[in-house]
Amino acid sequence: MHPRAPHEQGPYTAPVPYSAPPYSPAPPPYYMPVPVSVPTSGAAVVSLIAGIFSIIGGFCLLVPPFIAIIAGHMAYGSTRSGQRGGHGMVITGLILGYMTGIGVAGIFLLWLMGMVASV
Repeated sequence: MHPRAPHEQGPYTAPVPYSAPPYSPAPPPYYMPVPVSVPTSGAAVVSLIAGIFSIIGGFCLLVPPFIAIIAGHMAYGSTRSGQRGGHGMVITGLILGYMTGIGVAGIFLLWLMGMVASV
């Protein structure tokens, strides 16, 4: 046997068959957690509705602002702690109630000063 020249190839060998890497097992299915529904506070709804009525009624209605303020403060503690839903309604009812209540009080004070000045 004579030595091979650098340009000659060696004997043919069969290629190694391609094998794909093994598949990993499928991940377990992901289940979305079911949100727990918290009941809405009735006082929060009353506060919001009374606040809206006090704004719509203008300063002619004297009772709705005070209902909005009282119901809002009653519902504030339970909605803030998360026992009941409707915290946004409480805040909105309180803001509307205080805005209208301060307006009603201001108009009453102006009327009272006018009555005192006219005497």
